[in-house]
Amino acid sequence: MSKTYRPNNDWFQITNTTEGGRSTARLDIYDEIGYWGTDTQTVARQLRGLEADQLDVHINSNGGDAFAGIAIMNILRDFPGDVTVTIDGIAASAASVIAMCGDKIVMNRGSQMMIHDASGFCYGDAAEMAKMIESLDVVSDSIADVYAGRAGGTREQWREVMKSEQWYRAEEAVTAGLADEVADSEEAEISNQRLMIFNHAGRDEAPAPFMPQTTHEDFQAEPGKPKENTRKEDTMSDALKNGIRERLGMTAQVADITDDMFLAALDEALNEGDTKVEAHLPEGTSLIETAVLEQIQADATAGRAALEAQETAAREARVDAAVKAGKIPPARREHWLNALKADEEGAGAVLDSLEPGLIPLAAVGVDHDPEMTEDDKTYNALFGEKKKEA
Repeated sequence: MSKTYRPNNDWFQITNTTEGGRSTARLDIYDEIGYWGTDTQTVARQLRGLEADQLDVHINSNGGDAFAGIAIMNILRDFPGDVTVTIDGIAASAASVIAMCGDKIVMNRGSQMMIHDASGFCYGDAAEMAKMIESLDVVSDSIADVYAGRAGGTREQWREVMKSEQWYRAEEAVTAGLADEVADSEEAEISNQRLMIFNHAGRDEAPAPFMPQTTHEDFQAEPGKPKENTRKEDTMSDALKNGIRERLGMTAQVADITDDMFLAALDEALNEGDTKVEAHLPEGTSLIETAVLEQIQADATAGRAALEAQETAAREARVDAAVKAGKIPPARREHWLNALKADEEGAGAVLDSLEPGLIPLAAVGVDHDPEMTEDDKTYNALFGEKKKEA
């Protein structure tokens, strides 16, 4: 099943197909962008209406309206499915900006890409010209950000590159980081639009393009040279080599020992039954048997429990002494135990400062004489305590 969206002006065409339950949409941009009757809103509306798992964007365009190119690029970036861009013939100017939307950018065999600063027309006085310069700088900065986001580097570095028109063959675009791979499929003809509007009529007429040697902070502009692989090889430190040399009993200096020599010495040490490679522990470290370690840990646990028991007993004795001295009521015993556990020094100082005898040890009016009979207690309550006989 297929469905085609074809605008009044045919500078782009969208085809949506479904096969095997997976839908694929194709967008062809095969003419100048945005100038001749089809506005960007129409493109945006139709792209946002696409519902597909995959979007294949094919480009063969000399570019056109810079703002239209940036807008279409951003709309395609927001596409929910995977986006693959294929440069069938040429992606120049604004068309190269659109190409940067792809999750993968493929340069078809024989295709070309061109980047440059934004340009425009202006009629008016010096003030109007100044406004145009400012506007063009803003647009070019935005485009430079797009290239930097794809290939590395900074806005300023790509602006410097864009000041002179840069043409890339398929392989050169990949080397520069502006594309991911070159496809060996049937090439399309270079766009039939006139190339005379540019400084150079295609890559064959242009000088060697800019090739970043590295990316990001080490980004360097030097035309004609590809990016260099700056990845450092993993190396073994001299300290580690010396340690291995000593343990293997090698007498040669580290600088004179090759990897093969290290491996040969290691093989010899492992193959000799009576030869042992001793383990060297860091200074201050000792080996200990597992059983001994477990016993030490058990003893430490028991010691902590004994210490906690002693501290608990000491707190209880301190609080009980305060109760006996009449400093605190028995009902507050648990409170003071918790206070001492939380803050031994602070709570202990408060407890020590209390005056003894503040709390009566027996209820007022109650005689605790164990020999007193019930009749004696009644008599004392009515007439006062009887005097004991001498």
